[in-house]
Amino acid sequence: MKETKLSVDTGTFIRFWLVILGFAAVIGAIWLARNAVVLVLVSFFLALVLNRPVSFIARHMPGRSRIFATLIAYLLIVALIMLVFFNLVPIFVKQISLFLSNLPATLQALQNNSQWFNDFLNQYNLTNQFDEWLVDMQKQLGSIASSVGGSFIAALSGLASAMVSTLFVSVLTFLMLIEGPTWEEKFWRLAYRNANKRRRHQELARKMYNVVSDYVSGQTALAALSGTFSAILIVILAQFFPEVETGFALTAWLLVFLTMFIPMFGAFIGGGVVTLLLALYAWPAAVIFVVLFTIEQQIENNIIQPKIQSKKLNMSALVVLLAVIFGLQIAGLLGALVAIPVAGIIMVWLRDVMSRRRIRLATEWDKAVDPGSDRSNMSVVFVQGQRKPMKSLAKIGRKLKKKSQRNREK
Repeated sequence: MKETKLSVDTGTFIRFWLVILGFAAVIGAIWLARNAVVLVLVSFFLALVLNRPVSFIARHMPGRSRIFATLIAYLLIVALIMLVFFNLVPIFVKQISLFLSNLPATLQALQNNSQWFNDFLNQYNLTNQFDEWLVDMQKQLGSIASSVGGSFIAALSGLASAMVSTLFVSVLTFLMLIEGPTWEEKFWRLAYRNANKRRRHQELARKMYNVVSDYVSGQTALAALSGTFSAILIVILAQFFPEVETGFALTAWLLVFLTMFIPMFGAFIGGGVVTLLLALYAWPAAVIFVVLFTIEQQIENNIIQPKIQSKKLNMSALVVLLAVIFGLQIAGLLGALVAIPVAGIIMVWLRDVMSRRRIRLATEWDKAVDPGSDRSNMSVVFVQGQRKPMKSLAKIGRKLKKKSQRNREK
C-alpha cells in the first residue's frame, strides 16, 4: 500500500495561522467590548421596531422629514415613560407606607377580636411579650414608612451607569433611524455584484424584518387589549369597593401593557403586581380581579392571540419556549424580550436553506418537488401510528433509471 504524503508550502502554512490568529483576535476584541456590543445590538433592535412607526409618521409630514418623524416618535416614548413613572411610583410609595403604618393596628385588632389567638398567647404566656413587640414595631415602622419615599429616590440616584447606557442607546437608535435607509442602500450596492444573489438576499432580509415588525405589532395589540380590560375592571371594582381609587385604573393599564411584552410570563407578572396592589386597597377586590383576569387571559391565549399572531411568526409553542429559556440564560430579561424575534429570524433563514436544498436535490434527479409538500413520513421516534418508512432519494433514482432503460428497450 502506497503512502500518500501531503506537502504544504510555507506561504499557505503562514496564511492559515494568520487566519486563525485573526479570528481569535476578533473573538477576543468582541469579548472585551461585549457591553458595547450588547448596547449596539439593542439599539439596532429598537431601530427595527421603531422603523415602521417612524416611516408612517414621515409619510404624513410636510417634506417627508425622517428627522422630525423620529423626534416625534421619541417624544411619544418619553411621554409614556414619564406617565408610567409619575403614576406608578407614587402609588407604590403611598400603599407600602400605608400598609406599614397600619400593620401594628391590624395585629392589635387581631389580638382583641380573635379568641383562638388570645388562647394561643395565654397558653404559652406570650401576652406581655406580644404587647411589648407591638409597641416596639410601631415605633420602628413609623420611621420606616416616613422614609420609604426618600429611600426610593436615593436608590434612583445610584443608577448613573444605567442612565448613561440608556442615553447611549437612545442616541444610537436615533441615528440608526435617520441614517438607516442611506446605509442600507450603500450596503446592498457595495456588498453584492451578482444581481440575482442580491435580490434573493434582499427578499430574505425583508422576511426577517417582517418577523420582527409583525411580532411587535401583534404583541402591542395584545398588550393594549389586556391593559384595557384591566383598567375597565378596576373602574368597575371601584364602584363596589370605595377603598379602591378610580385613578388606579391608569396605573393598572400601564403595568399590564408594559409587562405583556415579556414572553410567556408577562401576563402573570403584570396581573400579579396589580393583584398585590389591589390587595393593599381591599383584598376581596383583588380576588375578583385575579379570577376575571385569569379567565380573560385564557380567552386571549386560546382564541384571540392565535388569530393575531397566526401567519406572522409561524413557530410552534415548543420553539417559543426554548427561545425564551435560552434568552433568559444568555442575557436575562433583555434576552427574553428579544428571544422570540431572534428565533423567528433563525427559522426564516433555516426555511430558506432547506427550501433551496430541496430544490437542488429535485433538480439533480430531474424531478420537480414542491418544497412545502414533502411533509409526510418524516418521523422516526415520535411516530403517529404504524407507517411505512419513506423511500430514500437513491431508491427513487434507481427506479427511475430502470424505468427509463425499459422504455428505451421497448
